[in-house]
Amino acid sequence: MNNNYKVYQDFEPVVLNKKKQQQSFASQQSKSNIHIDIKKDNDEITPIIYYPLEKINIIKQAREAANLSQKELSKKISPVIQSDFISKIEAGKYPYDNKTYNKILQVLNIKRK
Repeated sequence: MNNNYKVYQDFEPVVLNKKKQQQSFASQQSKSNIHIDIKKDNDEITPIIYYPLEKINIIKQAREAANLSQKELSKKISPVIQSDFISKIEAGKYPYDNKTYNKILQVLNIKRK
C-alpha cells in the first residue's frame, strides 16, 4: 500500500430537496390531458326505456308454453348470461333492447308480427 496519499472523510450530511413548484388550481384538479364537458346547456339526458307490458306478457306466455323456467330460458339465450336476466325483464326492471327482444323471440320460436 502506498502511503503517499492522505485520506480525508467528510462527515457533513447532504440534504437533497426538490423545489416544489406552485401548481395552478386546474393542474391540481386533474393530471390528465383529457378534459370533457359533462353537461352542455342544450343537452338533455334521455330517459331509460324499459320493456313494455305487452312485450313482457309475450315473453312470459311463450316461456310458460315452452315449459321453461326463467333460469333455463336465460341459459338457452346465452350460457354467459346471468340467471336472473329473464326475471328482471319480466319484472320490468331491465332496459329495453330490440336485439335482445328479437333473440328471446328466436329462442322461443316466436315469429315477430
